[in-house]
Amino acid sequence: MKKNKTIIITSLIVLSASILSISQYRNIKIEKAKKAILITRSKKIDLEIARTEQEKIIGLMFRKTLCDNCGMIFIFENEEKRKFWMKNTYIPLDIIFVSKNWIVNDIFENVNKYKENMKEDEIPAVNSDAKYVIEINANTAKKIGIEKGKKIKIKWVNW
Repeated sequence: MKKNKTIIITSLIVLSASILSISQYRNIKIEKAKKAILITRSKKIDLEIARTEQEKIIGLMFRKTLCDNCGMIFIFENEEKRKFWMKNTYIPLDIIFVSKNWIVNDIFENVNKYKENMKEDEIPAVNSDAKYVIEINANTAKKIGIEKGKKIKIKWVNW
């Protein structure tokens, strides 16, 4: 009986250590990744990573084009209300707000691009709860099967 108890306790310790090491490995992968790939049933989208404050502020501003299979993922420390606006963003976008568990909280489709001489209160803006926010070309989310309440898959790439 004592031997069984020792085996069970040892097994639980090993299992706990394994789970902790896997979760730490996942965080290391995200922190060291050079880019990310959004994988859906019909398409893969290459995502630039915005993780520093400066990268998050600039985002996709000032770009005139975005390739069909391209986008950007914004990584935040925690999940809370996030506001994104389109100032100096010349490409219409789908903006996807994603939970810490990779569930789509909200999708704003075809958010209008910025136009020169817009007043501050005319600039399109969206907000929702998120730990991650993904921006892709307008009208892409629906085409590739991204839906509110569904889980998405991201692959982290280190090259």
